[in-house]
Amino acid sequence: MSSHLGDDYMVRHGDLTPNDRSVNYEQIDLTYLYSFNRVDVYGGLGMVITKNAFRQRFMGEIGLKGNVPMKHNWEFVYGCDIKFYDENEFIPDIHYGLGFTFNQRADHQINVSVDGYFGQMPYSTLDYGQVFWFGLSSRLYL
Repeated sequence: MSSHLGDDYMVRHGDLTPNDRSVNYEQIDLTYLYSFNRVDVYGGLGMVITKNAFRQRFMGEIGLKGNVPMKHNWEFVYGCDIKFYDENEFIPDIHYGLGFTFNQRADHQINVSVDGYFGQMPYSTLDYGQVFWFGLSSRLYL
């Protein structure tokens, strides 16, 4: 039924409406990134290349990420990514985050951030309309 074991479990136990595979697609993107002193900005365009895809063809993306050094190996980090899909009438999907990074050494790092998202369900073939997520995330690089 699926290459993902969790999907098989949900289908067998009736926990979810089966995925409509007709809306799966392949896409090609071109993205340009420009780095300032401590800020990276980027923009891109994409197009669905699957021949018989039901999804609309075009998308655009803009975003930025950056950091501000603080005392004792701490940095304030921030970022925002905005996507515009033809499929969603180019209404923006916005993902953003603010947080702190502690750099112990060049290759060891701890990140803690607050993340939010507002828009259509990302990377999904299921349509739930507009969603809003807000949460706390952390990463540890050793």
